[in-house]
Amino acid sequence: MLSGYDREDLAGTALHEWGHRMEKTNKRILALQRAFYERRTSGEELKKLKDIYGGSYRDTEVTRTDKFAHAYMGKDYGKSAYELLSMGLERAFFFHNTPDEWDKDQEYIDFILGLLAAA
Repeated sequence: MLSGYDREDLAGTALHEWGHRMEKTNKRILALQRAFYERRTSGEELKKLKDIYGGSYRDTEVTRTDKFAHAYMGKDYGKSAYELLSMGLERAFFFHNTPDEWDKDQEYIDFILGLLAAA
């Protein structure tokens, strides 16, 4: 079951989870995300999401922040999943980040649009 505060939030959650479904069913998408993530975050130390955002994150939830619009985009799942496509889908369709944050990372935008075009 999906959760959300309103219709847009619910749709954003659905898109986010669809991104995870795509990476689980299409190994090429997972491999492309891995290559992008490893190149962009090479040499970066892991940071606890709890230290960045506080709140309800567990101590085991870690990220590499890179220059992503949101540190959660760099969440580390040990190469089994990524937040790149999931959060990109949310942003592309529902503008959860401000346009300024999104526009600062043209390489990421091109990557997400390329994944969508190739899927």
